[in-house]
Amino acid sequence: MKIIFENQKNSLKEQSQDFIIGKLEEAVKDGFYLEIETSRTRENFSLKDEGGKEVAEIETSTQSKAAFVERVVTSTESFRRGQGWGSVLYEIVMAYHHPKEKNRFALMPDRLSVSQDAEKVWKRLSQRSDIEYESLDDIEAYDDDEKRTPNFDPDDGYIMEPNSFEKDPSKHNHTLDRAYKLSDDRAKTVKRYMQKLYRKNEES
Repeated sequence: MKIIFENQKNSLKEQSQDFIIGKLEEAVKDGFYLEIETSRTRENFSLKDEGGKEVAEIETSTQSKAAFVERVVTSTESFRRGQGWGSVLYEIVMAYHHPKEKNRFALMPDRLSVSQDAEKVWKRLSQRSDIEYESLDDIEAYDDDEKRTPNFDPDDGYIMEPNSFEKDPSKHNHTLDRAYKLSDDRAKTVKRYMQKLYRKNEES
């Protein structure tokens, strides 16, 4: 019971906006740095400690069917589980891909390939007051009566178009069936820390 309680307590901490800011301040103070490798269709974000050891890594990519979202998260890795660095890097990546247009979003999961740890992060993001999201059709919804938009064919592909379903009572309104972005003010705050952490990868 004690282990379960501690895990729940840690999860609540990571939901906190102040927790993330505290971790960003800790990263700057302790000499952590951020490396970003980019190509035409992909980016790799690596958060490293002062000694150059990775603490978290996220890869994002473009998707032709996801014109409403800047990037899809294709892989994640946290090398110090339970310390919150994975959540911190998710927020950095969302700030990096923060859209200029109001009707666009920063990130969505690759819903066919999400680890249990990553799913927990997406769930925490959906509970944050400073994060906006749009719900999508359930990726497992094959019949019209299971779809949120049965008369809208374009979102029947692998990655779906968003529609406003914030009040949708459907039990299928899952946290992985959403596109996310930070509020404008939150994105600006995180970007200030990101600029302090960023270090150009000399090998790229």
